[in-house]
Amino acid sequence: MKVRYRALILAALLLVSTTAPVLGASPDAEFGESVVTTEAGETAEIAVTLSDTETATVRIGSEAVNYIATVTLRDGNGDGNVVLQYDTAKAGSGGAFAVAADADSVSVTDETDLGEQSGLDAGTYDLAVAPGNASLEEKTDVATLSLAESGSSDANTETETTASSQYAGHVADIDGGVVVAPAVNQTIAGQLDIEPGTEIQVTVKGTEGVQFLKSRQTTVADGGRFRASFDFSDLPSEGENATEFQIAVRANDEVQREATGVVRSPPTAETTKQAVSDETTTATATTTQDGSIPGFSLVTGLLALVGAALVALRRAE
Repeated sequence: MKVRYRALILAALLLVSTTAPVLGASPDAEFGESVVTTEAGETAEIAVTLSDTETATVRIGSEAVNYIATVTLRDGNGDGNVVLQYDTAKAGSGGAFAVAADADSVSVTDETDLGEQSGLDAGTYDLAVAPGNASLEEKTDVATLSLAESGSSDANTETETTASSQYAGHVADIDGGVVVAPAVNQTIAGQLDIEPGTEIQVTVKGTEGVQFLKSRQTTVADGGRFRASFDFSDLPSEGENATEFQIAVRANDEVQREATGVVRSPPTAETTKQAVSDETTTATATTTQDGSIPGFSLVTGLLALVGAALVALRRAE
């Protein structure tokens, strides 16, 4: 009997040792890739591996880009993997998150509301993950979400699209006040007191009325100069509805420069023609008022002098 009990106890211990987690093991969560790349407006698949936990917390974005989304993943089939499907076209407007496997699930803790903006612009966004429902301050892995311009495989490729606006390709210097047109290829340039080759992130965010967020990553050139192009073609630009925005240039996780800007429609050919016509009319009216007395021209004056001379000659006779 003692031998039988010992055998049962040994079998139970073996069963427990193969099914129970190892004592002292720490829950962990990691990204499948250090850089997740897709085009802006497409769906990014962010793979997460879980160890000794069924859940993980994922954060997308940061204060640097004025967008943060925090979600909780649950491994429902116990395979230790969850693939988060992130629809970047719906970012900031709800319904952006799903999972690849039916057994798994995702719940949104919070997400920045981007208002009328349609998804995230091209650029790079931080990724962080922590096991369970832990604070992201205790993250166990980080990665980068890189969104390239539509039709491009490189997130740093400048927009090559043309537009009918006469300001397409316009360059606004951050040091002289930024005024851009509602068009593509609106380049914001400036100069920083940092080493050439330093990677920087330029973000523009709506401050009044229309809320939007656009972000570009670029590299500082010689002399500290930088350039970053944006598409402002979908923003209001007329009169009191002109879109105002804040510019922030970050490098090494610190804000290097800040400035304000406005989206304003350029003058049309008809407007310019009317302005020139008004100036001409004003100049003509001014000349008439400040010049010779009306009705007393040079010819009239000469005839009067000749008449006076004839009268004097007749009197002398």
